[in-house]
Amino acid sequence: GRLLKNGGRLWLCYPASRLAECFHAMVESRLQPKRLRLIDGKNGPYLALMECVKGGKTGLIIERN
Repeated sequence: GRLLKNGGRLWLCYPASRLAECFHAMVESRLQPKRLRLIDGKNGPYLALMECVKGGKTGLIIERN
């Protein structure tokens, strides 16, 4: 979070099974998740694609595949 200015955007891919850890780290870094898309496999979601904004307002859009 230190490399981004306020209002800066970050896109990342993260294992879906570890989303709770990712959200916790984002809150500590003042990053607000804005968009989330889960990528499905045979056994359910395995990857999360996210867009975050540093210092942004709350509000998350969950997109369909």
